[in-house]
Amino acid sequence: TAHPLKRSKHMEDSTPLTDDNPGFRVIDRRGDPFGIIYRADLASDEVRSLRGGALRVWIALATFASTSGVAWPNQSTPADLIGMSRKGVNQSLGELESVGLVDKAVRGSHLLTYTLRRPPSLRLQDDE
Repeated sequence: TAHPLKRSKHMEDSTPLTDDNPGFRVIDRRGDPFGIIYRADLASDEVRSLRGGALRVWIALATFASTSGVAWPNQSTPADLIGMSRKGVNQSLGELESVGLVDKAVRGSHLLTYTLRRPPSLRLQDDE
């Protein structure tokens, strides 16, 4: 189901959100990317259970996500952005995977990609 996003004067490009595309890369007129996160996702049990570091990494990944919800920054990039160590980012990614908010995949020989997902509890409600 597509969820249209109203265009504002700050948006250069946007793509409708879908259940398989929870976040997308939007560039404002200054060239600064930002992410979109559903308010319902923030209120979900999965997100509420996150420790602070994992929540910060999830939000940072949303700002790197493509129109298909896939982000591929190396771990140093979000670490530098949010002031965490690479080890802390890696631990947080494990927590995000365990609650179903991020799927990690290896592309090519070394490139890791992260796909942002809607919280599992909301995906089940959407299917009913």
